Amino acid sequence: MTAGPPELVIPFPSRISPDYERAREAHLAWPRSFGLLPGAAEAACHLLGDYAGLAARFHPPATGRDLDLAVDQQSWFFLFDDGFDGPLGRRPHQVRAVVRGLAAVLAGKPGVDPLERAFADLRRRSCRGMSGSWRLRSALAWREYFTGHIAEALARREGVRYSLRQYFEIRRATIGVLPTLDLGERARHAELPRAIHRHRALEELRTLASDIVVIDNDITSLAKECAAGEVNNAVLLLRRDRGCSTAAAIAELRAQARAQLDCFERARLRLTGGRAYQTLPVTERQWVDGYLADGLQAIVRGASDWHRLSRRYVPG
Repeated sequence: MTAGPPELVIPFPSRISPDYERAREAHLAWPRSFGLLPGAAEAACHLLGDYAGLAARFHPPATGRDLDLAVDQQSWFFLFDDGFDGPLGRRPHQVRAVVRGLAAVLAGKPGVDPLERAFADLRRRSCRGMSGSWRLRSALAWREYFTGHIAEALARREGVRYSLRQYFEIRRATIGVLPTLDLGERARHAELPRAIHRHRALEELRTLASDIVVIDNDITSLAKECAAGEVNNAVLLLRRDRGCSTAAAIAELRAQARAQLDCFERARLRLTGGRAYQTLPVTERQWVDGYLADGLQAIVRGASDWHRLSRRYVPG
């Protein structure tokens, strides 16, 4: 038997919040309270994804209300994203209308429909205790996330097949890593110092983390996306560009992710060895360390663990 493509090994520890079981048992109450899971079938389907487990892996130190907020964010992400699986996902004008409503919530207007009202509650709780600068940059990350879904709907309607470069530019937004990282600061009650947030090495780390998660997600979801007729998946695009087999495309993407993990470590060392980090007060250096270990590294490893364990990507 021929061996398959080598697995991607993430060199970060596997971690999960000690409060995961409690949060998992309770987490359906929030989306239900907004009418987002109207029946038993919808609730059962949502449970299969184990979004509480994803949040608990993304934010391993979080417990109590902080973890509940993180779980609600992941629930909302997937309820929002699943809305585009059917005809809506091929109607850009309707997707724009959805996005306009959510952008209005970001601007402070109350939500109208269940999705908006849930997002308004999520945003209100997320912003509690956070600075004005955090609110501005987190709102920007959300807008990029929403706008990316319009681009995806346009591509579906027109049958556009992206180049790999174009694809990763859009997926860095729609994979949701940046809003998740922002929420991690809220969950840890520790904001990044402004000089560090704007540091070139940290920008590289965020991009690398997003791309690694995209690669892992696209490999995991390949069968389900093929069954749904999706064409913009990194495996399919690389297979087209190289004229190679699916296995060869997966192997190349995993090799790319391994190279990106090496780049991740070099960027981390540039950040923590640089003057901007070294001159910070001890407490603020600890905040940066938390962002790296409990944010970036936890998201990359947590996504990988969840992809293997969740039943979300089982076809049918």
